[in-house]
Amino acid sequence: MLKRKTKKERFFPFSRLRPGQKEFFYDVWNVLEEGKNLVAHAPTGIGKTVAALAPSVHYGFENNKKIFFLTSKQSQHTIAIETLKRIEEVSGYSIRVCDIISKQSMCPREIAGYHPLLFHYICNLDSATKKCPYLKTKNHESVDEILERIYHVEEAKDICYDHHVCPHATLLKAARKAEVVVCDYNYFFSELKERVMERVGSSLEDCIVIVDEAHNLPERIRAQLSDSLTLNRLKEAILEVKKVDGQIERHLKFIKEGVEKIIKEKEREIKEGKEEFNISKSELVKLVNRSLKQSIVGQMGYFDFVDRLLKIGTQLSEESTGESPVLKLGKFLEGWLKAGESSSRILSLKEPASISFNLLDPAIISTPVFSSVHASVVMSGTLYPPEMFKDILGISEAVCRAYPSPFPKENKKVIVTEGVTSKYKERRREMYQKIAENISNIANEIFENVAVFFPSYSFMMNVYEHYPQSPYWDIYLEKRGMSKKEKELLYKQLFKDIKTKRCMLWGVQAGSLSEGVDYEKNVLKAVIVVGLPLSPPSLDVKNLVAYYSKKFGKRKGHLYGYIYPALAKVIQSAGRGIRSEKDYGIIVLMDYRFKYPTYRKYFPDDFHIVVTDDPVRECREFFKRFKDRGRGN
Repeated sequence: MLKRKTKKERFFPFSRLRPGQKEFFYDVWNVLEEGKNLVAHAPTGIGKTVAALAPSVHYGFENNKKIFFLTSKQSQHTIAIETLKRIEEVSGYSIRVCDIISKQSMCPREIAGYHPLLFHYICNLDSATKKCPYLKTKNHESVDEILERIYHVEEAKDICYDHHVCPHATLLKAARKAEVVVCDYNYFFSELKERVMERVGSSLEDCIVIVDEAHNLPERIRAQLSDSLTLNRLKEAILEVKKVDGQIERHLKFIKEGVEKIIKEKEREIKEGKEEFNISKSELVKLVNRSLKQSIVGQMGYFDFVDRLLKIGTQLSEESTGESPVLKLGKFLEGWLKAGESSSRILSLKEPASISFNLLDPAIISTPVFSSVHASVVMSGTLYPPEMFKDILGISEAVCRAYPSPFPKENKKVIVTEGVTSKYKERRREMYQKIAENISNIANEIFENVAVFFPSYSFMMNVYEHYPQSPYWDIYLEKRGMSKKEKELLYKQLFKDIKTKRCMLWGVQAGSLSEGVDYEKNVLKAVIVVGLPLSPPSLDVKNLVAYYSKKFGKRKGHLYGYIYPALAKVIQSAGRGIRSEKDYGIIVLMDYRFKYPTYRKYFPDDFHIVVTDDPVRECREFFKRFKDRGRGN
């Protein structure tokens, strides 16, 4: 006999809460009632989306709070929308939902295909001057239609196109009346936040925020305040601006000469093996200001100069519909001044020579959000350890939880292989060959679809050069910047009903195949993670470790800035295989360093590691149990 649901479970759209999911569900309820933040490592299969949304929607209805479900991928939008439809069915309430993606992704105009900098400039200008044809039609009818039932963003876009109204403006207007808004991180964790809150008519205090796949959030925030300027790009900007503005050309030449002078002063240190140098924010600002003082026609300030570059760059981009070096330079100088003191600013003499800035502390952007909202749920299947993400994102009043995996322990085996590594000092032909042989032997023993993830593209190709080709395998290599269509095509190949041939995916850790694809129906029986993807000891990494050491102490500084980011990529890649309670498979960590306590102790509790010098035997013994049960081929 099924146990009756409690009052708090009334919005939960399934017959029962599973173990692990129930604990997560009630932890969400508690932080909602207490006005706190939940930072949750919730492994795949726990059902975190529904366990976060059901209590949040229920609480939001009863307490007049608006729910924002934030994610970095459009595929996660679909899961959230389908979950909300189920919640609506079981709750008896009509839930008004608004699903929004980026303005450029929804725009029906030709400018949607332009470079993002150019698109936003033209869009903002046409909006201000009322030239955009999609802003001339009133959107009341579209808003009402969108809120009549729960629509996916693509369906909402079609409604807007039919009414000849701007999808972005219409959906933001719909969001004002919606109880739940599904959108990208940028709507909350960027300079868009204030405008979005004003448009949707909400204050942060009245919002419940659910951050999905939250392991991506720190890097997404950092990327907003990171950029680089090469000496080559500066030269390209001078050539481009020469035909339209002689005064700006002279200023840029002065700046180029100043940068070259700095480089020349540092070049003598290359002999000592030093090619990267920290520089101050003021060093480049002073150089720009000195160049502006050379003007004989009325002096400009730094911001005036940047604004001039942006306008000229936009005009040049419109003429070519390409990426203007002048526009990119303007954005770089704008960002250089915006980036706060918790940024790494580096002069690199590596070819091509460059100046860069990178935000070190995402908490500068995230802390004001988490400290202002009514409550938040920050969750991911790889948010481990949750305490680290609490610290890095600057979340106070936080409850940290690491939930156990819902999968049977016997359905997963994790092995560490002896004798191979991606360690820089050991990267030579013999090591690549040994790794290739290990992968081939394991794959041929299992003879099921296999995914292999490497620490970098170059490492992957070095191994591939030594890989023994076989007529029994189709090998698909990940490309940089794979399109959505290419990923879909590759995904379909995995489901081919061919008894004599199998597919092997080769990709990179933290790449599009190790994060952006959900491998359903147990289509992967093995995931091989090759190497420990520790960042090269660049000055940027050293600055990050130093920054966190100063903020959190030396031990945490090293862990947060160097160790954990690498292990997070490994855990994310390893999780591609087993996606549901009935799935089974093996995870091979192909680097002897994974056996060391330095790394091993920071894996989640469900990683019961076996160290072996015979991975083929371990695979054979593991899969034999499933074949004996009639579950294998």
